[in-house]
Amino acid sequence: MAGAIATVVFGWLADKFGFGSRRILLGLGLTISGLSLLMIGWYPHLPAAAYVGLVFLVGTFTEGLDAVYFLVVMNKFGKAGKAGTPYGSLNAVGKVFGTFSSAILGFVLTISDWVSAFTLLAILGFIGTALMLPVTAACIRGDIE
Repeated sequence: MAGAIATVVFGWLADKFGFGSRRILLGLGLTISGLSLLMIGWYPHLPAAAYVGLVFLVGTFTEGLDAVYFLVVMNKFGKAGKAGTPYGSLNAVGKVFGTFSSAILGFVLTISDWVSAFTLLAILGFIGTALMLPVTAACIRGDIE
């Protein structure tokens, strides 16, 4: 439910603040999701309400940013009438990750523990943020659209 509502909110924020803000929203969302996953994995004795809040944050920032991912693609390729292939590619990456992520996390849980599994998820979010930093900086400087 959090992701469904957040998709509309983040889409609105991305439109309100413009193209450069979209990458910032993505980085912020991936970072907050990653930090929430670390808290879930590393602090197993938190009160139940804290877990509910952390899972809410993960859902909000993971699912809620779907609209923003597609807006970034639309801005980059939609003007040239070439958005179909990038949209398809973005969907393909999501489907491939979705297909294999459960097996990979299951493997991590088999050979390790919950802390390692949640840490892996958090690291993937942090890597996503790090990969966007050079592009975001270039966009803010005006070097690219």
